[in-house]
Amino acid sequence: MNHTTSAQAALNKGDWETARMHWAKAVVNAELGNSNPQRLSTLYYEYGRSLGVSCFFEKSETYLNKAKEIDKTHSGPIHMSLLELARLNYDQKKYAQAATYFEQLLPIYNKHNAKTIDPTGVALVLKEYSSALNSIGKKEKAASLEKQATELAKSNKPSNTERTPYGAECVK
Repeated sequence: MNHTTSAQAALNKGDWETARMHWAKAVVNAELGNSNPQRLSTLYYEYGRSLGVSCFFEKSETYLNKAKEIDKTHSGPIHMSLLELARLNYDQKKYAQAATYFEQLLPIYNKHNAKTIDPTGVALVLKEYSSALNSIGKKEKAASLEKQATELAKSNKPSNTERTPYGAECVK
């Protein structure tokens, strides 16, 4: 079984620590093997998420940014890395940094009609963005986002994605 498959199997069991170790090995193998940019982006993204769950926050941000930059250059799904960067910072109570990532994310959501595709998921993002803005004193914009989130949440549709539990399994 290769490291990517092992990492995904560990994630399916909720074992972020094992997943992190396998993602790390998959990243090294992909870099040494000169993998294509899309593969590297995916591996950096997954490794970055698992690092964040394990409380390796700075390293997590580094790898999520690597994924974002590859996606930006190669027309990949940049919104995924932006969302994770926003939430990584939000969960660390770095609200100003989180807000900058959320701010970059919303135009992409609007362009791709995310409110129609995943209204509940977007509502959760808007609530977090609103909370971050409230924490840094931007009350008026926060209130507007909160209102939008409340409207979207009325759809009662399940979200298309699960939230990464940053900081939930800190390695001792």
